[in-house]
Amino acid sequence: MADCVIATDKVPSRVVSVDSGSNRAGANGDKLYLTRFSKDEIEGWRLERIGDATGEDEYTRLLRQQLKVSKTELVEDKSKLKIVEEQLAVTMEELTNLRSELNEATAELEEQREALDQAEEELSGATEKASEQEMMIVEKDRYISERDEIIRTKDAELAEKDRVISQLEEIARRSNERQPETIHRSSQHQSPRINRISPSPKPGVEAIAQAIQPRSSATTALSIKLAELGWESD
Repeated sequence: MADCVIATDKVPSRVVSVDSGSNRAGANGDKLYLTRFSKDEIEGWRLERIGDATGEDEYTRLLRQQLKVSKTELVEDKSKLKIVEEQLAVTMEELTNLRSELNEATAELEEQREALDQAEEELSGATEKASEQEMMIVEKDRYISERDEIIRTKDAELAEKDRVISQLEEIARRSNERQPETIHRSSQHQSPRINRISPSPKPGVEAIAQAIQPRSSATTALSIKLAELGWESD
C-alpha cells in the first residue's frame, strides 16, 4: 500500500496499515492505523501539499517574512543612523567652533610673538646705547682722572714755585737790608782815598756798584730758578 496523508482538524498523519474484515457483529471491519508526522515531516508536508493548494510557495513566504524583518531592521538602523548623524553634526559644529577658536588663538599668539620680537629689538638697541654711554662715561672718568692728575702736578709745581719764590724773596730782602751798611762801610773806607785823588765831593761809583751787585745777583738767581721751573721772569 502506498503512503497517503490524511488531513485532520489537528495534525496531518500518515496511514501505515489497513485491516479489512468484519467485526463480531458482521459489520464492515476495515480500520486505518495512523501515525503522526514529526516536525520536519509536517513542514515538508505543508510545502508539498498546503503550499500547492493555496498557490503560494513557502520559500517565497519565508523570503517575504525575512524581507519584512529586514525592513524592520532597516528602519531601526535608519533611526540609529539618524541619531548618529545628529551626534556627528553636533560634533562637527563643536569642531568648527574649536577650529575658529584655534585660529583666533593662533592670530593672537602671532601678534604677541611680533610684539615680543619688537620688544627684544628695542631692548637690544637700548642695551647697545647703554653700553655706548657707559663707555663714554668711562672715557670721561679717565679724562677727568688725567686732568685731576695734571692739576695735582700743577699744584705741586705751583707750591714748589711759591716756596722758591719765598726763599728768593727772603734772600732779596736780606740783601736789601745789608745794602745800606755795605754802602756806608764802603764810603768810610774810600772817602780819604777819594779826597786824596780827586777833589770831587760825589760818592764813588764803584761803591754804589758794589752795593747794588748783591741785589742784582739775587735777581739773576731768581730769574734762573723761574726759568728752570718753566716761568718767564718779568
